Formats: sequence, C-alpha cells, structure tokens
Amino acid sequence: MKASGPEGAWPADRLEKRLRRVGTLALVAGMLMVPAFYVFFSLTARTSALNAEATYLGLAVERIIHDRPQLWEYETLRMREITDRVGQAGAESRRSIRTVDGRLLAENGHQPQGPSLRVAVPIHDSGRWVATFEAERSCRDLVWNAAGGTVLALGLALLASWSLRAFPMRFIAALRAQLSSERRRSETILEALQEGVVALDDQGRILQVNPVAVQLLGSSGGAVDPDRVRHLLEGLARTGDGFPQGRVAVETAKGPARTLEVRGFPIPLPGTEAPGQVVLFRDITENLQLEAEERRARQLESLGILAGGIAHDFNNFLTAIQGNVSLAKIQAGHDPRMLEYLERALQSTRRAHGVSNRLLTFAKGGEPARAVMDLPAVIQEATGFALQGSGVEFTFDFEPGLARIEGDASQISQVFLNLAINAKQAMDGHGSLQIQGLNQWIGKGQVPGLDAGPHVRVHVLDSGPGIPASILDRIFEPYFTTKTAGSGLGLASAYRIVRAHGGNIFAGREEPGGACFTLYFPACSSVVVEDPAPVQAVRPGSGVRILVMDDDPLIQAACQGILEYHGHSVTVVSEGQQAAEAYHAASVAGDPFQVVILDLTIPGGIGGKEAAEIILREHPEACLVASSGYNDDPVMAAPTSFGFSAALPKPYAESDLAWTLAPLLARVTDQRGRPVV
Repeated sequence: MKASGPEGAWPADRLEKRLRRVGTLALVAGMLMVPAFYVFFSLTARTSALNAEATYLGLAVERIIHDRPQLWEYETLRMREITDRVGQAGAESRRSIRTVDGRLLAENGHQPQGPSLRVAVPIHDSGRWVATFEAERSCRDLVWNAAGGTVLALGLALLASWSLRAFPMRFIAALRAQLSSERRRSETILEALQEGVVALDDQGRILQVNPVAVQLLGSSGGAVDPDRVRHLLEGLARTGDGFPQGRVAVETAKGPARTLEVRGFPIPLPGTEAPGQVVLFRDITENLQLEAEERRARQLESLGILAGGIAHDFNNFLTAIQGNVSLAKIQAGHDPRMLEYLERALQSTRRAHGVSNRLLTFAKGGEPARAVMDLPAVIQEATGFALQGSGVEFTFDFEPGLARIEGDASQISQVFLNLAINAKQAMDGHGSLQIQGLNQWIGKGQVPGLDAGPHVRVHVLDSGPGIPASILDRIFEPYFTTKTAGSGLGLASAYRIVRAHGGNIFAGREEPGGACFTLYFPACSSVVVEDPAPVQAVRPGSGVRILVMDDDPLIQAACQGILEYHGHSVTVVSEGQQAAEAYHAASVAGDPFQVVILDLTIPGGIGGKEAAEIILREHPEACLVASSGYNDDPVMAAPTSFGFSAALPKPYAESDLAWTLAPLLARVTDQRGRPVV
C-alpha cells in the first residue's frame, strides 16, 4: 500500500501535465484556426469577386467578338477599355485578355508578387474557344495577416486559459470588414451589368440576383421565383458542357412579350463537386424589332430596283403606243366610231400608266409631291370610293381644328383606299368602319420611327374578325397575304407611303374583335396655298427646229410624227453624244435648234443629264426638256435645278407634248426676232 502511494501519485501528476499539454496544444491549435479560417474565407471571397469580375468583363469581350467576328482581335483600344471598366487594377493585381495561342491583346495592372490568385474565363465565339480573360490578384496581405495571427495565437496560448477572454476582437472586426468589402465589390459589379444575372447552386437554388434580373423575371412583389427560372431554363438548348443557351419569350415588369437571350456559365462552389451556374438574361426585344425593320427595308429596296426597271420599260412602250394612237386620231379625221376606238385605246394606256405608278409607289415609295393638304377630305373621298355599293357603314370623327399635313394627296389617298378595301373584304361587304382623326404631340422616343413634335393620329377601326396575333408582325411584308386572290402589296404599299411622308403605321386588334390601324403623320402649320392657274394648252405652232434624243425607234417615230404634223422641223438622234454634236453643228451653221427633248436614260450611252451638261457648257441659253420613264428621278421632280426648262414624263400623248411645249414655244423667236406662235 505504501509503495503504492508514490506510484499512484506519479501518474496523476503526469496525467495533469499531459492534460495541460493537451490543453495548451488544443488552445494553440484553436488559436491557429483563426488565421486559417481568415485565409480560407478571404481566398473564397476574393475568388468569387475575381470570378464575377472575369465573367462580367469576359461577356463584354464576347459581345465585341459577336459583333466583329473577323476583326475583334484588332480592337486593341476597346479591349483596353474593357480591362479598365471596373477601375484600375493597381500594382497588386492584373487583368489581361489573351488569344488561344497565348498572344496578349490587352492588359491592366502589373504582375502581382506571389503568392497570388488567378482566374481564367474562356471566351467563346458561337461555342468555339477563341480567347481567355485572366484576372490575377496578390495574396501577400493575406500571408502577412496569417503570419501575424499565428504569432499572436502562439503568444496568447502561452498565457493560459484566461487568454481566451483576451482574444483580439479587433481582428475579428477587421476580418468582417474585409469580407464585407469583398461582398460589396461583387454586388457592385453585378448591379453595374445591363443584363439580368441569376446565380444558382448545384441544386438549382437561387444564390444571388441583380436588379435587372428582378426587373425581367420578378413578380409583382419584386421577387424572382426559382420555379419560374427553372421552367425557363428547361425549355432551352444546352451547350456542349450542359449549360442553357437560347431565346425565350416572357412577360416581364417592362411589358408583355419580351424576348430574352439566355446564356449560362459554370461557377465553382466551395465544398461541392458539381459547379453552380451564372445565367445571364439580356432583353433583345428592341434589337429584334430593328432587325425586322432593316430586313423589311432591304426587301423593299431590292424590289424597288426591279420595279424601277420594269416601270421604265413599260412607260417607254406606253409612250410609243400613245404617240401612235395620237397620230392615228389625227389621221382618222372626223370618223366618230374610229375616234371612239382610239380614245378607248388612250384610256387603256392611261390606266396602264396608273398600274406602273402604283408599282413604283409600292416598291420605291416614289418621291411624294409635297403640298399642304386637307387630310379629312382625302380620307373621305378615298373611303367613299372604296366602299361605294357595299353594305359597309362608315363614319368619320375628326377633331375640330385638325392640323393639316404636307404630302402627296394621291399617295395618301392610295393608303386609305387600301385600308378601306381590306376592311370591306374582311367583313364580307357588311359591317362598320370608323375613322377617327386627332392632333397629338409626340415626345422623343415615344412612338417608334417618329420625331418629336406635333402629329396627326388617324385610327381606322372595323367590325370584322380582326387580325390574328400570329401574323401581326408580318402583315406589312411585301407579298404576304391570307387571301386566296390577294397580291400582298396593299399594306406593304401603304407602309411604304406613310414612311416616305415621315410618319408610321401600326396594326393591332380591338376587343372583342375587329382590326385597328393607327397612322401618324407630321403636322404642318403652313397655310394652304391655292394651286396656280394651269397654263392653257395651245397648238405648238410651226417653223420651230426641234431635236429629239431617244434610244427607242418607236418613240422616235411617234414623237417625230406628232411634231412634224404641227409643222415643226424635227431631227432625231439615239444617244446623248450625238445630241450634243448635232446641237453644236446646228449652232455653228447659224440654224440652231430652239427646243431639245432629251431622254434621261440611255443604256450603253450618254443620257440626257450628261448631254445637257455638254450643251449648256457652250450654249447656256439652250431650251432643254427632260423626258424619262423613271418618274421619281430627281431631274423630273425639279428640272430647272439641273438646267432643264421643263420635264416630259413618259408615257406621253400628243396632248401631253402640246401642254409641255406650249409655254416654251411661246418664248421662242425666229431669226428675225418675231415670235413663232
């Protein structure tokens, strides 16, 4: 027993020492965990911030690549601007953009001294890896902080258990401030993005959203429903690495039927093997609308080129027909039956000319003949003409003092004629049509395609079945129609005319049914000016030398026959250079031409405009008349601006020729100074 006392006491002391040692080691280990946790959380926060920064700036680079796929590598300045977008990197961090082959395109900051964090985000072009965005930041501050914390922990551990109560709270506060700063930085980057950002974990749970995402995907209460996000992503295609990519149509806080472009990217998550994802939602509704407008404009431009050539040739044929019919009327004498037949033929050619003009109006819009007009009068006349004899009741409601507009009355009449005919056909000839007009001030950007200022708004509403929502975006496309016998040009022509007048036209549906067209025209404050009295048509007279330049032999013969019937001396040439040489030779011989008729378009030769420049250079007093089947040619719209005295549009008959030449021949004198007419 005695011996047992000391033997029993020794183990106790030894156990106590061991417990103290274990306690000290535990204390030391516990204290060392503080700097270890500090390093871990700081690295995590900095990694998240670098990932967010690299993802954001990498997307900006991808947009440049998408816009300029062949030239993006040379956009050095723009790449530098991207690396500077969230501020200067500083001496302890660096951002860089490198191609796949390692070539440096742009860099911000300097190589940080180790140790450092580095994040590389691949940049893709249509799924192909073309570049890498790298973000690197020094971790030296973390190392020094960790070292200092370790030394402090060891010192405090030697002070025994009460040192736990003396743990430096300031260290914890600094750690919290550091983490808070890193978080605020990440949130600032997210809020600066113009796209909606939703961060999801590996289970599809929402980790973080930015304000744009809330605006695009949030409910009326402002929250983003995870189930809605999951539903949107399920309907999208997947990239090679399994992340969503595509377009979806959603109803958002910005309005119905918004189209969003969706792209997903992986993000590493601490403590999980499967990565989370960042999903970007970009509103491309306006971009798609602009693309549709540009596509429609290109279609109409292509058709305009084709239609212009067809109309020119068509008008040349009609000119020859009208000229020869006019000559036939002259030779028919007083045979009433023959005169009636020939007059019918002339009427048919005039109707054919109207078809040609409508084709040009649709395809190229024509150049509107600008004049202040009474819009209600034009609308009432066109509507009444289109609906005469039908069972459609139509009413007009125009605001008192409705502003006048400046434009081409015939083209505007064509717009409302087409709208009324479409309404009549949609209602099977029975129903009601209401047309309302009012003044409206349009603010900047308030209505697409309109400048700010006063406008006249016109509503055309019918009681028909309405326009299906599926075709609302296509009804103004050329040749698009739902009618078995329709041409698809009526609404396309209306759209073209309204746009040529500086306005716009929109289609919609009225509840419970019926179609609604809304038209806008810039208002005009000008006073209506009465048209000047027309020049009285007179016989051309006789004894005038006239030079006719036209490449069509049939037109040459018809024009020469009409003019020679009236006693004129006519010389015919086929090309502009011949016309200039003939005019010069006649002038040198002392027997100049008093009037020259020049065709503006000569395939394979000098046209009338170039010939006029040659003639006027030596003979500025020359009396020149421009003629063309391209009636929208600037020379035909303003002949005096190009040195011509008058314009003679094709097709023309004997009466048109007389009306055009009458005021010119009245000023022409013979060599003895006496008027010839």
